[in-house]
Amino acid sequence: MRKAIQYIKDLLKSFSQALDTPGGITRWINNTWLDLKETGLNWLEERFRLRKPIEKILDKPVSGFERKWRHCFGGITLTLIGLQLATGVFLSFYYIPSVDQAFESIQMITDEVAFGWLVRGIHHWSAYLIVITMLIHLLKVFITGSYRPPREFTWVSGVLLLLIVFGFLATGYLLTWSQQGYWASRVAMGVAGEVPAVGSTILLFVQGGYVIKQAALTHFFTAHVFLLPVAVIVLLGVHFALIRRLGIQKPL
Repeated sequence: MRKAIQYIKDLLKSFSQALDTPGGITRWINNTWLDLKETGLNWLEERFRLRKPIEKILDKPVSGFERKWRHCFGGITLTLIGLQLATGVFLSFYYIPSVDQAFESIQMITDEVAFGWLVRGIHHWSAYLIVITMLIHLLKVFITGSYRPPREFTWVSGVLLLLIVFGFLATGYLLTWSQQGYWASRVAMGVAGEVPAVGSTILLFVQGGYVIKQAALTHFFTAHVFLLPVAVIVLLGVHFALIRRLGIQKPL
């Protein structure tokens, strides 16, 4: 307790001195941040001994080609997926998966919730950016031959991740419960229903009946918020475990 009190006194003293020095506030903020970060990291290291395991995971040599932006679309995709998960959690606090309130809840998020329009916009446009960056990444892997043995399962996991992303897009469209989302889902479900032998079974399982109504919205919401995020997290773990195990093949 005494150390904490003394630390606060020293902090206030250094702040008062910074006020009397040109540019002192900026230096004080930087120094305080570095000091707090180092103190926090040391506190965690004393109790959990995390430094060595983390260094073992992260301390890997990076060859020159991986520093070029055209080889970074996999990392960009990962960042966008993380952004989608974060903004999706925010939206789920306010979204109501009901045919009577779904559209109104989205309007409320956009018009009334603080920065709701921004979070929803990020969630909306990041979904399309993920498809673009993932397709570029898969195309580069295919052109450079990085899918060849022993990395074929890394390629397979990447393709499965792309299919899951399409699943996010398909289920997210209906959640808006707008005319565009409704009719787009009608078309998609109509195509699925025409699959020989199993089409009607797929249709009934996915939308909970022959008509898109509350059961379909509930099914799509469950898939979009629970099933697909779990699947994408598991597959990302497998994908990066394979990359760390087998490495990345340089371009031909």
